[in-house]
Amino acid sequence: MTDPNPNLISRPRKGIYSHFNAAGEHVADERWQLFRDQDWMRADSEITRPPAFGEARTESHSVEWQADRAGWSLSSLVIHTARNALRREARYNVIGVGETAELDACWQAGGQVGRLRMAWSRTTAPLTASPLSLIAPLRAESQQHLTALTLGALGFEPHWDALGRHSLGQKNRATPLGMRSAFGYALRGAVDAEVWVDATDLPLTCEYRDGSRVLLTGVSAG
Repeated sequence: MTDPNPNLISRPRKGIYSHFNAAGEHVADERWQLFRDQDWMRADSEITRPPAFGEARTESHSVEWQADRAGWSLSSLVIHTARNALRREARYNVIGVGETAELDACWQAGGQVGRLRMAWSRTTAPLTASPLSLIAPLRAESQQHLTALTLGALGFEPHWDALGRHSLGQKNRATPLGMRSAFGYALRGAVDAEVWVDATDLPLTCEYRDGSRVLLTGVSAG
């Protein structure tokens, strides 16, 4: 098949993102790996951070996408917590393709379990706490307006919101890894942020409207 985006990350990568709150305090480290072949991509990450409910936890994310001539779309998303007294996890799978595709989802927080099955549009983008989840929606060149699937902070239940995107062009940007030529995007709606990526679409910086930031602080080939 024809690769919908030949400049996208084309070899295994791994690295670290550092997460900062609006006060500039370092609140989390995210260790990640990214794998890809011609029509498949997977991002695995582990984020250790103090969550919204006052109990430190480690969150593990795994997101898979499939490619076609229109771009990249979700295949599956798995997220769970570790070293946590209350079990929290979620699994989101897309079954089928095109107009017949469906989302099959289940999520759990302790004894509370939810399930959902519904029609799925390839213009829906799942967003997690990891910048890696932004790779696919940023490359949806034919759509400036998407639908974002976000997860609840406590139970990972699904929420939907509009996500608008426009280009900020190419600039030289200062990053923790030095000056980099970067491509910028402004996101509005489900996420209000400026995201700057390198030539392979790997996010270098995510700067949110509330002042919080996520910075790429280490990267290497796999």
